[in-house]
Amino acid sequence: YEAWGRVLRTNTMSPFRVTMAFLQQVRNSDQKIIATLSSKMGSLNENQDGGEYIYRSSKAALNAALKGLSYDLADTGIRIMLMHPGWASTDMGGPSAPLLPADGVAGLRKVLAGIKDGETGVFYDYNGDKIHELNGRKIREDMLGWYCYKYSEDEGKTWSKRYRLDVRKTAADFNNDWKGEVQIMWG
Repeated sequence: YEAWGRVLRTNTMSPFRVTMAFLQQVRNSDQKIIATLSSKMGSLNENQDGGEYIYRSSKAALNAALKGLSYDLADTGIRIMLMHPGWASTDMGGPSAPLLPADGVAGLRKVLAGIKDGETGVFYDYNGDKIHELNGRKIREDMLGWYCYKYSEDEGKTWSKRYRLDVRKTAADFNNDWKGEVQIMWG
């Protein structure tokens, strides 16, 4: 349980404490955005495989705290964004992760640049998809994202950049509940 306490202090309490420490500076800023790194692993709704209790609970607690704070700060104009950086090939993500860290960061920067006035307490994926919602409708988060690939010519020691696969939309896509905005694919 000591390890659990350390992870909660790092992943939940520390971001909240930093947020509170900089609240006045954010209030006085032009954009008034607080962006915090979270994880889809903190989603209660989408936990289909269990495990990773310490990490999952720390991110779930962070999401709950900052979602609540977004309501408390709504009348100040301060907007809070929870950001999932993607499963990236870092020490934590491992070499089989499909996303390069730089691509995740570039995606998060693009998402932040497109935040709309009044939008707060939203959980975004690095690719700009709102997690749990598409066009205001509930959606399973594992339906969001793109098919991508990268390759290695040295048995996994180094990897190419990440390439997005464009997949042709079919009648099944245009006739689904999202009228082609979500493609139905199984991998």
